[in-house]
Amino acid sequence: MSTIISFDKLPIELIYKILNYLKTDDIFISLYNVSKYINDVLNTYDRYQLNFQSISMSHFYFILHHINPKQVISLTLSNMDDTPNQFKLFHSLFSIQQFTRLQSLQLIQPSNSIDLNRILTELHTIESLLSFSILHCSPLSVNQQTFHLLSSIIHTHTSLRQLYLSGALLNTIFKYNFISTINHFYFNNNLFNTTSLPTIFSRMPNLKSLETAITCNSTYLNLPYLIHLTRLNMTIFVSMKNSDLEILLDRMPSLIFMKIIANGNQWFNGHFWERCLPSNLIKFQFNFSTQSLYINEQILLQSFQTSFWLTKKHWYIMLDYQMNPSMIHLYSLPYCDTEFYYRPSIDITHTFYSTVPIDKSSMNNVKKLTIDLSGLVIDSDQQV
Repeated sequence: MSTIISFDKLPIELIYKILNYLKTDDIFISLYNVSKYINDVLNTYDRYQLNFQSISMSHFYFILHHINPKQVISLTLSNMDDTPNQFKLFHSLFSIQQFTRLQSLQLIQPSNSIDLNRILTELHTIESLLSFSILHCSPLSVNQQTFHLLSSIIHTHTSLRQLYLSGALLNTIFKYNFISTINHFYFNNNLFNTTSLPTIFSRMPNLKSLETAITCNSTYLNLPYLIHLTRLNMTIFVSMKNSDLEILLDRMPSLIFMKIIANGNQWFNGHFWERCLPSNLIKFQFNFSTQSLYINEQILLQSFQTSFWLTKKHWYIMLDYQMNPSMIHLYSLPYCDTEFYYRPSIDITHTFYSTVPIDKSSMNNVKKLTIDLSGLVIDSDQQV
């Protein structure tokens, strides 16, 4: 005969393991005051991850009135439209200094420099911080003090390993003199990044992964060998020469993952990539586009069908025509992004070509699909 054990009779160690898989707001809203024993468990559990993005005001206050800051290891604050003035409300009850075990802090859309600078000032005392993010930051929410405080944190927090920056912080921070032990650095809003790779690596020589953009031409001849870098994700907005990219990749001998998004028909050559890619590279994701009438499809496809691509690496590609016969897309398979925008070509003789085997799934990563048929409809109306 089976025995049913109620939740509040489970050993505390087992409840801890269950809590590891639950969201903090679900934990407090659903379990608090179920019993004195459960309350005692909640008051001793020390791995809470507070994510206040898209939370109701009642739940926000309920959690903050019952949480012990020393039990929190991750905190996300957001001033987005559905959670306005959250920074200020949070500060009415707590100081960041009270979160002595905090490992991760994410600040989304700070609305003014006063609130942001207060957090940055308090953050200097948190020695456990491993990851720090400031996202959707407008020029109106920062001032000179903001950059002084942030550069100081980056320079002095030797525990800090991951940094995510976006918006107004992207470029100005690198005008300040700092050296950081950060391993993982990510830029958001890549289009607005004007900081060169040599500048980034001179400030962060221990980088293991980098997500950024190239928006200005630069020379890489003096770039040191980046022996720690294993992951690179970059968007190229300039007309970079093949020779410049070869020099850049030569300085990254330890790369095992690389993702590139770029325009230009110079990238539509499998032999070029076979020659210049680092030998240790395991995964190569790309999405290239160009507008050209001079692409030889047969030669192009053959360059991606060598033993290097198909046998050694098992890397496959798709050649795709969209919008008009001269707009060509070349991307790795499986498709590397979660969103796929497709606008069929008006020329039915040009559709798509692939080197992928029939039994291979190529769109497993796509979560959102947009199909734009407006070009076909307009063309049909014109024919009528």
